[in-house]
Amino acid sequence: MSILQKYKLVSMSLLYKSRTLISGLLPVLALTISLFDNYSPPSLYVIVGLMLCITGVLLRLWGFNYIGRFIISPEPAANELITCGPFSYVRHPIYTATFLIIIGLILVLGPTIPIILILSTMIPYYFFLAWYEEKKLIQVLPEYNEYKKKVPMLIPSFKRRISSKQESLLSKYGKIGFIKAVLRYELATLGTLVITIVSIFFG
Repeated sequence: MSILQKYKLVSMSLLYKSRTLISGLLPVLALTISLFDNYSPPSLYVIVGLMLCITGVLLRLWGFNYIGRFIISPEPAANELITCGPFSYVRHPIYTATFLIIIGLILVLGPTIPIILILSTMIPYYFFLAWYEEKKLIQVLPEYNEYKKKVPMLIPSFKRRISSKQESLLSKYGKIGFIKAVLRYELATLGTLVITIVSIFFG
């Protein structure tokens, strides 16, 4: 393996491992800019944006319920292929949900050029995350290739492509355990949205 190839692999790995930092930093940066901006988005933008954010959060929680035990791994890792719940409609429901939240935040904070530029950079980044995860998962889960043929990557199918039953966090640990897991691993996403909403109505 050449030095250039090693550098490329290390760079991609670091970029993937930094996903929590990047995903939390960019929305906070956009929120900070909006606080110093005199632009106030129309009420319709705010309402639609909040609806998209809430839908995105609910979709993230639905996906987290099934894949929560793998989601914080430094590298893509799984000992089983998750194909139930939202994963029967789209291969990366967590990232699809994040796209909805990004669009919602753009509308809520105001579609100004700085806000759009900052938040829109997250979209190609999440495409990279999805590609990187699939590249790794195919190596440990050969059946993932067949799963790819049946289920779309990021744009959900309105028809369930795969039917399966697998244990979820909620069924395994109960409501209290699920809530603890959400607060531990989804706190950054939920916190950003709460701060955004508070700044809109009380800022």
